[in-house]
Amino acid sequence: MSQVPYHAFDAVIGDSKRKASEIKTDCYLANPYNWLPTYEEQRVKVSATWDTGATDTFISRELARRLGSPVHRKVSFSTATGPVTAHCYEVLIELPNKFADFVQVLALESDEDDEDDVLIGMDIIAKGDMAICGGKLFSFCSPSLPKPINLSDEAKIANRNDRK
Repeated sequence: MSQVPYHAFDAVIGDSKRKASEIKTDCYLANPYNWLPTYEEQRVKVSATWDTGATDTFISRELARRLGSPVHRKVSFSTATGPVTAHCYEVLIELPNKFADFVQVLALESDEDDEDDVLIGMDIIAKGDMAICGGKLFSFCSPSLPKPINLSDEAKIANRNDRK
């Protein structure tokens, strides 16, 4: 039986420039239809915000233009600020744990003060296991580990050990 390789990484949440409530990491994006000359030479390193409240992954229109990915389709959806229409692109995204996947992302205009080109949503987060520890450490593994993380069970064990 072949073993699925698991890829994991940890990141510190917040620093002197960012609030502790933001989860940010670097990642790489590439146009999956442009492999010339090599993937390593054509991929783009960008800053990404991880957002469990976002159903989909988004990239800025400027990043979509830089990657040169063709428009896959046009989609309409609702946001907290009202209805939006966006172009959907196929991109290759590589996370800090070297997990790479072809995904469809939506391209939207970014706010001028937004320093991130990528917002990673639940379409990618749900492909792995994510933990936030003490509000300071973010950890992600993909694919999901065979034994689910269950913090309730861990708390019960820790409480039993404290009583001894």
